[in-house]
Amino acid sequence: MKGDGVTHSVDVVFHNRTSNKFGSRGSTALWGHSYGAGVGVFDKLWTLDHGDVIKYASHGVTYVGHVGTVRKIKPRASIASCYDLRGKPRACLVTCDERTRTADGVYKGKTLVTITGIHRRR
Repeated sequence: MKGDGVTHSVDVVFHNRTSNKFGSRGSTALWGHSYGAGVGVFDKLWTLDHGDVIKYASHGVTYVGHVGTVRKIKPRASIASCYDLRGKPRACLVTCDERTRTADGVYKGKTLVTITGIHRRR
């Protein structure tokens, strides 16, 4: 994953500025596109499993963490925990869930993946 991008690019992750930076204490909220055709940075995010390794690179620094949970959530579900500024480093990866897309292109759900055990790769 590439970090700190803009939301309209399909291959870049957007870091919400109201959350902590990746790898620092507390939560980091990262958003990315999912198109189901292999072009979105978070395509098939829902296929991750507990314990899978995630690597995140931003500004020349690489971080590594492990998948904690993978959940399907409603479009307007609260993700307040993704903005908790305290505790051990963790991240929330959020995208539209391609499995919930209607024929007219409306997404009825999102995928929320939590990443734990984040540390800077040496």
